[in-house]
Amino acid sequence: MEGSRYYWFIHPEAAGEIVRGEFSSHISIRWNYATRNRVTIQVYEESTHGCQGTMQNAELDIIAPYVDLGDDFPEICFGDSLLLSPGIQFAPPYSITWSDGSTGNQYTAKQTGTIWVKVVDGTGCGRFDTVSLLVHPLPEPNLPNDMRLCDPSQPVILDPGDYAFYDWNSSLAGRMGTGSSLDIYPTTLIDTITVEVSDYNNCRTTDTLLLLPCDLEEFFRDLTNTITPNGDGENDVWNLNIEPYNRLLGDAVLEIFDRWGRLVYRTESVLEEPWDGTSKGKPLPMDSYYYVLKINLEKAPPIAGTVNLIR
Repeated sequence: MEGSRYYWFIHPEAAGEIVRGEFSSHISIRWNYATRNRVTIQVYEESTHGCQGTMQNAELDIIAPYVDLGDDFPEICFGDSLLLSPGIQFAPPYSITWSDGSTGNQYTAKQTGTIWVKVVDGTGCGRFDTVSLLVHPLPEPNLPNDMRLCDPSQPVILDPGDYAFYDWNSSLAGRMGTGSSLDIYPTTLIDTITVEVSDYNNCRTTDTLLLLPCDLEEFFRDLTNTITPNGDGENDVWNLNIEPYNRLLGDAVLEIFDRWGRLVYRTESVLEEPWDGTSKGKPLPMDSYYYVLKINLEKAPPIAGTVNLIR
């Protein structure tokens, strides 16, 4: 009837949207990607005088292919992959096109980003679906470098960082627990300590530390053996700070001798009193001097070597 308004109703589950002709006798509907099979629409007429007609129902068969990639916002860990498939029940002959231009029945996604697929079935009807993939980085547990331990009374605490789960293992002792940290002690054999961590996204990775048998001479192998006490701020003193092993020097004794075997320097505070090339406050001449470092550990032999004084 001329001048009438028409009120259309589409059930929310039908996932349709009126895009043209609202309140008119003819409308255009855009069906959502999730729409499938049979849907019901309703309409009633209202005249210019406000009189309402009877509600009329109509059933429509949506013949576009049903495309569903699954979770719209999937998450994976770096190194993993997500296998996507739009489905298999399409009227032949059908075509599949992915966002990268490939045309296979499946798609392997490994990077953060949006992936879409379009399926056109044998009736010529097409439909899209889209997912937004988030790839989480792997955790980075922070174990120290490979080390040697000598003091059984002073364990080293391994703390890989804050994670949701920990699994510690030793090549010698087997599984060592699931705590957030691990105390390790000297070993007589080479041991490999491994921790597997899982972050709060359930991404997992491992880190490894090689624990070597005690060898005091190894501690000092790369220690500088030259001092140049000229006041320039570099190599002015002989500093034995070898973190993390300097705890071994807490009650060590250092003695330095000249080429004739005379004691020129002695300290029981190795870390606090580095040698500055003097003896009782007087500068010593340029020469090579001999040192003996006595570490207070059971069965630990003295460490001996030379230190060069250059002026």
